[in-house]
Amino acid sequence: MTSAATTETYPITGIPTAARPQIDPVPLRPEINAWVSNPANADQVALFVLALDKFQKLDYDDKLSYFKVCGIHGLPRAPWDQPPNVDGGYYCAHGSILFPTWHRPYLLLFEQRIYEIMVSDIIPLAKQQDQPRLLDLAKAWRFPYWDWAVTNVDVPDIVRRPFLPELISKSLAGVFGVNVQKDPETGAIQPNNPLYSFRTPEPMGKYGIPVDNSQPYDIAKSTSRYPPRYKQGDQSAETQWTNGVQNNDDVTKALRVQQDDDGPNHPSALAGGVYRLLTPGQYKYYGDFATVTYNPPSGSSSAKADAGAPGERENLKANFRPPSSHTSLESVHNTAHHSIGGDFTLPGFGTGHMADQSIAAFDPIFWLHHCHIDRLLAIWQTLNPDLWLLDADVDRSTRGKMSEKALSPFHADKKRTSYTSNKVREWTQFGYTYPELQYWLPQYRDGNGKFSQEKYVADVSRQVKALYGPTTGTSTGYDYVVNVEYDRYVPRIPRKADTDILRMKIRT
Repeated sequence: MTSAATTETYPITGIPTAARPQIDPVPLRPEINAWVSNPANADQVALFVLALDKFQKLDYDDKLSYFKVCGIHGLPRAPWDQPPNVDGGYYCAHGSILFPTWHRPYLLLFEQRIYEIMVSDIIPLAKQQDQPRLLDLAKAWRFPYWDWAVTNVDVPDIVRRPFLPELISKSLAGVFGVNVQKDPETGAIQPNNPLYSFRTPEPMGKYGIPVDNSQPYDIAKSTSRYPPRYKQGDQSAETQWTNGVQNNDDVTKALRVQQDDDGPNHPSALAGGVYRLLTPGQYKYYGDFATVTYNPPSGSSSAKADAGAPGERENLKANFRPPSSHTSLESVHNTAHHSIGGDFTLPGFGTGHMADQSIAAFDPIFWLHHCHIDRLLAIWQTLNPDLWLLDADVDRSTRGKMSEKALSPFHADKKRTSYTSNKVREWTQFGYTYPELQYWLPQYRDGNGKFSQEKYVADVSRQVKALYGPTTGTSTGYDYVVNVEYDRYVPRIPRKADTDILRMKIRT
């Protein structure tokens, strides 16, 4: 007989809040650099770092451990929170209209686990008189995002450091009683920084992470960014792969592509992609915004009725949409993944963890990146409130609505109720929003004190333009979009050449 405890699913609900969605203020998921650099946040940052460190060190067989939660995204291809063999244990939705919505409860799960560890494991370490204040900080905390599309972007300072900055170490010692040690020669501060990388006590092959595409992930005891190209017998490369290497300067260089050509203080290519994504009127279909593989449903004004397999394009001209719709949230996301992880197609480099879909989630920077992706989704939803998955967007095999397809393996309660895209459409129900989306601010009220959607949307658009829009002198010519369509097989995150929009400037 199976006990109730073994059949219950883990409810992903978000950090508890009494706020009413789209009415009351809710906590913000902050931009990581602004949050960490504010001395007023030192205790909250220390609380987060300690909880993340504890999370990473939980037993790898624990369903709610960092290892198991990260493994949901790909390897080691194990079932999570549902019976074995359901969906094969490989859950992440890429190359699918479900790409943005699947990652929303996934990020929520990660955020919720850190909060739970704050409350159950970290706050009890503090002095009794400090615990009520720390509990308030935990309740107000939300996971930070990293905006890799801003001008002059850099890898966040706290992510660059193998050890924690002194400001946080003071909180660790003074508030939580952590034994902080400073190396007299290097100045490095213990404990280690869990945002720098994810480390394992044994090579990852022992935990089900194999060699993939000739990249030796099996020998790694740490995640890496821009590791060296690996050849059997190369002792130096083997050592770097085993211990992990974080070539963050190469990450920054890759993210600043095009900006470096134009000079400092100019938008990067990624900024241009994000600006195009968030410019109102660019998309007719949510699916075009969401994914690299969207096929307009049969009978729509820009799609030809199918005579063959459901959803397949029969004629490029018949299915043509405006060039602006040929970039997507997923394609921009893919470019960032490869820019952050590194790629074996680049001279001298191997493929870092972030550039391989099956293991990307193990790198802590993955979560900062995907928090930003969710932020872009929320901003886009605000600017395009009437666009969503269509009833005509159906699953090819079941013919069921994609908007109601289970976002496996995520559950809303203990009774196996799966999340769907429709159920996660409204993000503030989960107790968070983003700095640009503070709908409760007084400037969004009309003369009668009522909320003005027009004022709100106009201000969000203004903020988007200020962050990502062209600057004076950025270009003196046209901005062309070249879209190339061809059949391909996508075993993991598509290569940049498969998905990127080529942006060319014609000088006048």
